[in-house]
Amino acid sequence: MGAVVWAGALGGRHTTGLWAALVSAGLLLLFSRSATVVVLAAGLVAGAWAGWGAMQREEAVFSAPVVEGEVTIRAVARTDTRGRPDHPWLLAKPLAYRMPAEDVWRKWSGPVVMVEPSRAGPVVAGEVFQASGHMSKQAGRRGGAVYSARMRSGEPVSLSPAQGWLVAAGNQVRRRVVDNLRTGPPDGLALVAGFLVGDTSRLSPIDLANLRRSGLSHFVAVSGGNVALFLGALWILMWPLAGRPGLRALVGLVGLGIFVVATRWEPSVLRAGGLAALVMGARAIGYPLGAWAAIGTAVILALLVSAELASSLGFALSVAATLGVMVGMRLTAGRRPRWVWQPLGAALAAQLAVAPLLLGFFGTVPLLSPLANLAAGPLVAVSTMVGGIGALTGWSPMVWLSAAAAEGVLAVAGFFAPFPQLGWWGVGLALLVGMVVWRWRMLRLPLLLVGVVWLVAGSILSILPPFSGSGGAQAPAVVFLDVGQGDSILVLGRQFTMLID
Repeated sequence: MGAVVWAGALGGRHTTGLWAALVSAGLLLLFSRSATVVVLAAGLVAGAWAGWGAMQREEAVFSAPVVEGEVTIRAVARTDTRGRPDHPWLLAKPLAYRMPAEDVWRKWSGPVVMVEPSRAGPVVAGEVFQASGHMSKQAGRRGGAVYSARMRSGEPVSLSPAQGWLVAAGNQVRRRVVDNLRTGPPDGLALVAGFLVGDTSRLSPIDLANLRRSGLSHFVAVSGGNVALFLGALWILMWPLAGRPGLRALVGLVGLGIFVVATRWEPSVLRAGGLAALVMGARAIGYPLGAWAAIGTAVILALLVSAELASSLGFALSVAATLGVMVGMRLTAGRRPRWVWQPLGAALAAQLAVAPLLLGFFGTVPLLSPLANLAAGPLVAVSTMVGGIGALTGWSPMVWLSAAAAEGVLAVAGFFAPFPQLGWWGVGLALLVGMVVWRWRMLRLPLLLVGVVWLVAGSILSILPPFSGSGGAQAPAVVFLDVGQGDSILVLGRQFTMLID
């Protein structure tokens, strides 16, 4: 059902897709009136309608009139100040504006704008700030969001903190976490900030590239695992209130709201937070909600409320990985020892589930990503749980221990990063070999030996300089990464890899 709603939302973002969904639903009902067909038709129409509504909202933003020229605005920041130090930006919803020759503030009736200050100020999401500069009608997209105009301004000036207790609490938690990560290995502390609140600004380009090439970058794209560890740490800290199911659910729901704000409501966070909220709410009222029903309901509600997520790669990766983990855990449920098979099966199934998306958008999949995740998973869990408690309480020994575990994750990423990346043919060959090995046990040892030799040879060749007479290094390829979980530019060459975050 979730897939049907997703297809409807994705197609409904175009008028042709909306009509196609309506006609398809009508044909389904014409030939059958069974309960299943009625539900599928309703889901298709609802998704298409939500997608069409999202398209209309975007077009309204793109075509909205704006005040052009020199202007001063007072606005609410929709994002933190992001971007390079020499080219920062933030999205903001203006509240009022004033022209240079006037002393009167006028109400702003337009939508969100992108502000590009000359210097990165201390403005964070939810705060009210003032900025003066030149506004021009240049609509566009940034990080999955749409804006109606661009304003080049001086340094923004904060006027008041975030309004509303939820946003204020989320900002306070984010600020406290980042400020308390001061004791320990610096690279580890930078990674702990990524685990806890998705802040990777202090990670070096080399560490970011190693995380990506080893298949571990999802750990800093806050998702379901981070939500589970956060709730566990929250219940430990608030154990007197978390003893009864009703109070535990209430504490968890409030904590989830603060967590979503602190991690800046990335698509993967919205999926994970919605799923956790559904499960806790169902348990609080005594309703038995299974895992498959929970994720299906969470996906449907998210798409109906915000159909823009249907085209978000970050949201799709999060859903696919979650489904893969659930399938992998079920397939390996009866195998012993469980502490080996369950994590390995979950990692393999998750990698297989996201492989088509990674290949379609990025062209490669890390070959040994399941093994890297198996090695790094326990370290990430320890670092996130201990680091969360240490950062919230300000206890330095726990922060140091968390940073040390994060250093172990970086070591794992550095070890697995040089191994080959698979394209479409490589993934197909790996699947074929896996099926052969699974079917014929007598071939397992020879194929394992061949695989080890191939991995070692491929890893050595991938880091060797080009042979003399080959015409020099291969021309670099530039890949722009914008998947709803941060913006980066990846430069790939024969002898170097550079990531600009």
